Amino acid sequence: MQQQCNFTGTNISLVKRAGLGLHLWHNGTNPAMFQMVMRPYLSPITVGSYPKSMRSLVKNRLPVFKGFQKLKVAGSYDFLGINYYTSYWASNTTSDPSKLSYTTDSQVDLELVCIRKQIGPKAGDSDWIYIYPVGMKKFLNYIKKNYKSPLMVITEN
Repeated sequence: MQQQCNFTGTNISLVKRAGLGLHLWHNGTNPAMFQMVMRPYLSPITVGSYPKSMRSLVKNRLPVFKGFQKLKVAGSYDFLGINYYTSYWASNTTSDPSKLSYTTDSQVDLELVCIRKQIGPKAGDSDWIYIYPVGMKKFLNYIKKNYKSPLMVITEN
């Protein structure tokens, strides 16, 4: 059931857990990882559609926004909430066409430790958070550059 809400003086946000995928063999970011982790959420609310690169991977399992839906969803947020914990080593892979899933659609493997090289020092006793502040900076700059400098709030770190 869809309900129309009219709240004046309030802000609407999307909060998403995020990370930065670094190419395993060189120090650049892995755009495929970013596209499949963040773009499914950011592209519809900023431009009203999913990216072509994502559509080519996910195909008919991805909904299409039409006409009024596209206009309604684009620009439907006031700020982005980002839960940023760690960055990852990212390498390209392929997925088994008989076992399609949102977890394999990106065709990217993410690792915190790869070939005995950690992404950064461990954060206390955590077994999945490694400290890599450069990753957060690169992530925020990517959002700023590719999504017209949206208002962002780091909601968890």
